[in-house]
Amino acid sequence: MSTDFGKIFGKALRYAFSFDKMLPFFVIDLMIVVSILVFLNSLINAALYFGGDFSSLPLAGQASVVSFLSTIFVFIIIIIVLAMIQLFFSGAIADNARLSYGKKEQHITSSFAAVKKRYWSIVGATVLTGLISFAVNIVPFIGWLISFIVSWFFIFIVQAVIISNKGAVDALKDSYKLFMKNKLDVIVFWLLLAIIGFLIFLIALVPITIVLLPIIVSAKTLSAMALIKSSMPLILICGVILSAFLAYMNVFQEAARTFFYLNVKKK
Repeated sequence: MSTDFGKIFGKALRYAFSFDKMLPFFVIDLMIVVSILVFLNSLINAALYFGGDFSSLPLAGQASVVSFLSTIFVFIIIIIVLAMIQLFFSGAIADNARLSYGKKEQHITSSFAAVKKRYWSIVGATVLTGLISFAVNIVPFIGWLISFIVSWFFIFIVQAVIISNKGAVDALKDSYKLFMKNKLDVIVFWLLLAIIGFLIFLIALVPITIVLLPIIVSAKTLSAMALIKSSMPLILICGVILSAFLAYMNVFQEAARTFFYLNVKKK
């Protein structure tokens, strides 16, 4: 059985255009955007006090620095929590796409129970993949290339956990075996997935560029910090637009991986 890339990507593009599937990722991405803006605003405020010795700063300056350092810590915690939540919904999309494969689409909530049982296996497989990528990435000169290739090996770990009921370690083995048996198909799939994702991002840049035009015009008359602070509302609007497109792209890519995984497993 040959891999029908047209069917896989066509169905994934249609599947992703669904409010209940996109909503969780939209909220997560928007929260990340808001967190970045809060962090950026704190950075700008604290920057006013960097330039002298910390001990000689006035009390207000010290308070600003402490507030900035606290913001960094909170920002890191928020990103970790949101990443953990996103893993849950990625698993939900994988299971939901499996249920919808060749059938009528199901609401995403129908997959929550299945993901709860396998969630920590998804987290474990993701952490192991990250550790392996980090380890090979420190190899001098060619580490980045090895890490790039490793990403092909473990591209289907969520599907291995959700669809094949694998544990964290076995999910990595399953994804690796799938790659080794279907090298060309996986590479072509990865390439098409990246190209379509890039095109979606380019489309997102059109409305974002329109919104940012006033900022670009003002760049000639305002300093960088003043420009950013005065443009926060427009930047937030851009964040909302980008979050919507990223949500669609996240659902599309996870669904495409699921449909490809199911197609190859049928061979």
